Amino acid sequence: MISYAISLLIGFVFSKWGAAVAALVYVAYKWSISPFDTWEKRGVKSIPPVPFFGNFKEVLLQTKTFNDATNEQYNYFPNEQVFGIYQLRQPLLMIRD
Repeated sequence: MISYAISLLIGFVFSKWGAAVAALVYVAYKWSISPFDTWEKRGVKSIPPVPFFGNFKEVLLQTKTFNDATNEQYNYFPNEQVFGIYQLRQPLLMIRD
């Protein structure tokens, strides 16, 4: 039973559909991370983002409130006046006053 399932999985991976799904996943991943060098290009420190989520993974998965996540991000660079974060793919500039 397991060997049959594995052979089906291997057959799918090496089929045209498997290649199409792999290509689609790759394109979605590259699209997701494409803006993640915005702050590096501008010389602004930034919190490392997570693909598809940016810096709001915990908020989207509802393990933290928006206020808790934002407060944690605000305190990530205590000696910087400005730093970058990503809300999903959107670059945002966090200003510490």
